[in-house]
Amino acid sequence: MKLLYFIRHAKSSWEDPELTDLERPLLKRGVDKTRQMIRYLNKHKVTADLILSSPAVRALETARLVAGGIGYPPDRIRIEKAIYYGPAESILDLGLCCSR
Repeated sequence: MKLLYFIRHAKSSWEDPELTDLERPLLKRGVDKTRQMIRYLNKHKVTADLILSSPAVRALETARLVAGGIGYPPDRIRIEKAIYYGPAESILDLGLCCSR
């Protein structure tokens, strides 16, 4: 059986009002919380065959941290614009998890 995990990006910075939503980076607090999540994933022996991320800076930073933390090559993260730009249902359109 395949399992699908959704991990939302960690806490992002609103410090620079010039940045677009897509460009906002993680806060240090977000990095710390992501490391907590990595410890949890490792404790439960979670691995990944595929990691997807939206192109948002904070999401990609989170995905790279998680990937490295669970032994998934960060350079194999697949960036999917539909995750950021589309409605939640757009994830189903990626054809990864569900039959309709």
